[in-house]
Amino acid sequence: MLDTRISSGRPGMETPKGTFEAGPLKRKLLISEKYANAEMPWSVQIRGDSLIHGFASVSPRAASSRYH
Repeated sequence: MLDTRISSGRPGMETPKGTFEAGPLKRKLLISEKYANAEMPWSVQIRGDSLIHGFASVSPRAASSRYH
């Protein structure tokens, strides 16, 4: 288990609620073409275009976007 801070989806791009299985997409480093080639380390798809991933800093407010 890991206890860590998170930033959930910002308004209009909310993080989906529910229980999910990891995958099928799992990457040590994913580069987002949609978001100016942003690095998304340790990306794991949870549903459709929704992923969880690491980042260098974590906003204290809902700030994440959904990857397409």
